[in-house]
Amino acid sequence: MPSTPNQTTVFPPVPATNTTTLITTTTTESPALIYHVIVVIIEQFDEDLKNESSQKFMDLAKRITAVFDMIYREVFGPTFVPSYVIAFRVSLASQIRMNVTEAEVAVEFNKATPLVKLPKNEVVQKTLEDAIDKAYKNTIMDVPFSPGSVQVIRSPLPTTLPTTNSTVTTMAPNSTTTTTAKPTTKTTTTTTAVKPTTKTTTTTTPPTVEATITRKLTFRSRGETFTTDLLNPSSAAFKSRAALIKSYLEPLFQREFPTLRDFIVTSFSNGSIINNMNLKFSAAFAPSNIQIAEVLLKAASNVTTFNIDTGSILVDDTAVSSGVSHNISLITALSLVLLSWLLSNQQ
Repeated sequence: MPSTPNQTTVFPPVPATNTTTLITTTTTESPALIYHVIVVIIEQFDEDLKNESSQKFMDLAKRITAVFDMIYREVFGPTFVPSYVIAFRVSLASQIRMNVTEAEVAVEFNKATPLVKLPKNEVVQKTLEDAIDKAYKNTIMDVPFSPGSVQVIRSPLPTTLPTTNSTVTTMAPNSTTTTTAKPTTKTTTTTTAVKPTTKTTTTTTPPTVEATITRKLTFRSRGETFTTDLLNPSSAAFKSRAALIKSYLEPLFQREFPTLRDFIVTSFSNGSIINNMNLKFSAAFAPSNIQIAEVLLKAASNVTTFNIDTGSILVDDTAVSSGVSHNISLITALSLVLLSWLLSNQQ
């Protein structure tokens, strides 16, 4: 039987397969950079302001955002994004006399702004406060904001801002991840002091301190309800009423007396509400008690947000009224006439 030769089986080569791996990149949108700012508007609160679709909500929101946009755009430029009103509610100042309105407003900045370049909370607050104070002094602002009521209640700023700049590059799986950190170089400078050979004598002139005088002004708001929290200078009711009185009266006294240096509401007491404040003037040009009272007498008929009882005005705990002012002015006039007559007789 013939022998069978050894046979070798050859398999064809397996073709190469091209494999493509898809890497999906998910982009997370940066959060909005918004400061939540609350401020009191000295206007009667209306229930329609709770409805964002109401005409009253939209009208007041438009007035407020127009002022906010003008103020913050002037200071922060293109990094500021137009503001918008989040909500209206009754302010704690309603304990004073009427249900005034509190607005919560979003002050937004461009998302591309680095956190380290965002303004601090106190800067955002002071920017609005200074604008309100300036507007009241010059009586120019479409919205009657209450000075001293501005507060930042929420902020995009973290508790601690990053201090190290680092770049992290992340690549596809099975790739190399490279982290580049900015090196910190400590530089030490040694300064050698050389004793001077020339003696120098410096004469410092002390700054000139202006002499001032303080007048205590008191008046009653008849018919208004006194609450015990008005006894506490830290309470919201005290701060709101003090800001209300200051915002209306300080510009009047500044206009009448350019030498006014300070206006501080110091306390309130029962009966209906007794309002006490200190007015500081330059001692060289301080007005008389009667002149101070006359400003309040003239304002009584124009101020409607709180009541000024013209028969209860005290300056330095001395009662001053329109009658006293008239009598003293008459006496002064008669004295001048008499003095003129005596001088003419002596010639």
